[in-house]
Amino acid sequence: MAVAVPSSTSSSIYGIIGSPTSAAYHAAKSAIRTFTKAAAVQQATEPIRVNSVHPGYAVTPLPFDRSDIPTPRALRHLFSWLTD
Repeated sequence: MAVAVPSSTSSSIYGIIGSPTSAAYHAAKSAIRTFTKAAAVQQATEPIRVNSVHPGYAVTPLPFDRSDIPTPRALRHLFSWLTD
């Protein structure tokens, strides 16, 4: 059995949702997401895993509690898991 070769890209939550500002940023992140989907379909018959990570907000020292937001360490762990 062939070993799966990981391939990952990093986009942003703004590649999935929009906002009233930064149209060019949203378009660029959406292009990464679409490219990754196309690469996954193209490589579907090969032992190549294609993933895309779309991180959202990260915990910062802002003056409010948002314990439901993943920490940068958790995001690094997820990205590392996807590329193993």
